[in-house]
Amino acid sequence: MSTRTVRTSGLPYWLFVNFPSSKLYFSQFKHIKDTEELEQSSQLRKHAQRVMNAINTLVENIDDSEKMASVLKLVGKAHALRHKVDPVYFKILSGVILEVLAEEFPEVVTPEVGAAWTKLLASVYSGIKTVYEEVGWTQQSTSTG
Repeated sequence: MSTRTVRTSGLPYWLFVNFPSSKLYFSQFKHIKDTEELEQSSQLRKHAQRVMNAINTLVENIDDSEKMASVLKLVGKAHALRHKVDPVYFKILSGVILEVLAEEFPEVVTPEVGAAWTKLLASVYSGIKTVYEEVGWTQQSTSTG
């Protein structure tokens, strides 16, 4: 595999540009209209790094269902109860992650690798959605559906 690292700033940048409604959940970013300013935001990069760190933890513990459930519960509860993020954005973010990985590592993200990442991210979404249901999530008015 390439020794390059994924440009984590590309994840939220792509997400916000292609799904601008997602910015509504980020008080520190929602006012930024200029895409260049958005891409340069250190807060945005820090959040993207937290997302990738969580995914890395899931991948490292793929054979430890308790650890994976613990991480998904932590992320799900925080986003459902504190941040009030519609869970559909986890599905959207999965697509963004796949897109960025394929763009950054075209020689590595073969159809088989893409299928494995798709399966992992679908499991993450399913786990997060289950946590949302457990905490009694109700659809918010800012959702996309």
